[in-house]
Formats: sequence, structure tokens, C-alpha cells
Amino acid sequence: MHKEPNYLSECQKWEDFLWASPLHFLRIKRGLKNENGTYLRGEYPNTTTYIFAADVFRSHDSFQSYLNEKIGSQKLTAITILPRKKNGTGTLLVEGFSDKDYVTYKILKMLTDASNSDTQVTTKKTVSMTPEIKSEPIPQPVIPSPMHHSVSYPVQNHNGLAAAAMQGMGGPAATAQAAGLGMSQFVELQKNADRYQEVKDKYNKLKEEHHALILRNRTLETDLSSAEKAKELAVLAEQLKKSNFFDSQAAEKMTDALPALFEMITNKAGGHASTGLNAPSGLSAAKSDFVGYLADQKVTDEMMMPLTSVMYLLAHVPNYPTALETLNQQYGNQDN
Repeated sequence: MHKEPNYLSECQKWEDFLWASPLHFLRIKRGLKNENGTYLRGEYPNTTTYIFAADVFRSHDSFQSYLNEKIGSQKLTAITILPRKKNGTGTLLVEGFSDKDYVTYKILKMLTDASNSDTQVTTKKTVSMTPEIKSEPIPQPVIPSPMHHSVSYPVQNHNGLAAAAMQGMGGPAATAQAAGLGMSQFVELQKNADRYQEVKDKYNKLKEEHHALILRNRTLETDLSSAEKAKELAVLAEQLKKSNFFDSQAAEKMTDALPALFEMITNKAGGHASTGLNAPSGLSAAKSDFVGYLADQKVTDEMMMPLTSVMYLLAHVPNYPTALETLNQQYGNQDN
């Protein structure tokens, strides 16, 4: 992994990956891909090797600062980052991402040098600022006046402003001089620092809003899917409510057959012999008795249509005889 621009852009890529979904996480292995190595663990409350966005941004403002802290504190010279996402009780690879290893010894050296420089500056300042105590009959500490006190700092290009801020005793001009800058350069640098902080605050706010929008979009998609399913079920229920047997194909076939059946029965009931191909022959005793019953004056022409419907259903619908028997038992006892 190189310091710039790859290191910064790679850190930003992994940061965006974590923010993209609450199911996304990273595993960071000590060593390169083809090497055996253990994985970094998160901090309380998540001490697993699955590092989510919450684990990073709970104590750091960026993934880069999080990774810098891990590289520096654990002296990592090479790492491998494995992007994954939760899938129930398992994990999955994320499309568009793959495991990637980085050589980080340059980053480690930079961080170590910066830490040593900060320690050196702090030590020198502590020694230089120690007041001299003179022996007097009544001991009184003599504190040098800031106007005449001289503090010497080593030149640190990457930490000049930090040293100047620690000195901070002579106003902006002295601070600029301590940092090795001209006054105009110092003012411009201060403006850039203010602008950087403003842009950084806006960026963090936009990231939070973006994450909230992602979660809101998923909620709306779930609600929309549920609403569409409810609508489909309502339409189906309404169709079932309105439909009955006479909407089916069996009813259509029965309707087509009713005229011929009706003609056959009424002809026999009236005592008229049918001729030609439609004339029935060889009727059983039960069928003959039924035809004779139709000749009764109580059986009107208006009864013939539902009666022929019953006959058709008995012949073509398997469960109909049972239902008819139940109906007969319910109303049979009411006959006077």
C-alpha cells in the first residue's frame, strides 16, 4: 500500500463500503493473502473479527484514522482486507469487491517517526519550561518572564504547526516564525485549515444523511411490496366472492346440455313417444317411475330447469350427491 494517492483512496473505498449497508463488514488479517495470519479483533462491545461501521466510527472519525491506529499500535507491516456481508447466519462476498492485501511498512514508519517527533518535542519543552529555583533565606521561585524566555524546538516539517501551537506565546507572527512560514503563508494555511474542517463536517453530515436514506429506501421498498401483495389478495378475494359454480366450465357444459335433456323429460312426462335418434329405449324401472312422476300436475314447467340442473350435477360433479343428500335430510322432514 502506498502512502499517496492509493492509501487515501483505498481507505475511502473501504469507508464507503462500510457505510453502504449495515450488513457490510471487514476482516483485517495480519500479513498478505498468501501468508498465514490471524485477524484483528474489534473492541468492546464487539470483540469478534467482524468489523462493522459502528465499530470503526465509535472512536474514530474516518476509516483511515482507525487503520492508522491499528497499524501503529500493532506494528503491522502487511495486511489483507476481506470485504463481506452478513447473510442470515452466514456470510457472502459482495459483488464488485474482492480480498486485497497491502504492504504497510512505509505507513508504519511514517506513524512511528511522527510519534517519536511528538515525544521529542514534548520532552524538550518540559525541560526548557522548568523554572529555576534560587536559594534565598526565604525561598521564592523565580519564574522567567515569557518576554525573555527562549525555547528551542527541533525543525519538524510535518509537525511544525504543532510545535508552533505548543509554543503559542508571541501571537500569530511568532507562531508563523516558529513554524518556518511567512505571515502571508501562515494566514493562508489557517484559512485552508478552517475550510478543511468545514468541508469535513459537511461530508460527515452527508454520509449520515446518505446512510439514513438507504435505510429509509429499504423500508419503503418493504412497505410497497407488502401493499402490492395486500392489493392482489384483496382483488382475488373479491373475485372469489363474486364467482360461483355457474361461472365455471362445468356450468357452461351443463347449460349446453340442458335443452336436450329438458326436451327428453317433458316429452316422456306428457306421454308423447319420441322418434328418431332422440327416442330413449330400454329404460330401467327406476327411470320409468321418475318419468311417470314428472306427469304429475304438481310438477310445473318452472320446476323443470332446476330439476334438470340437479340431474346434470349428479352426473358430472363428484361431491354433489353428498351435498344433495345433506340438503334433502334438512328439508325432507318439513313435507306435510
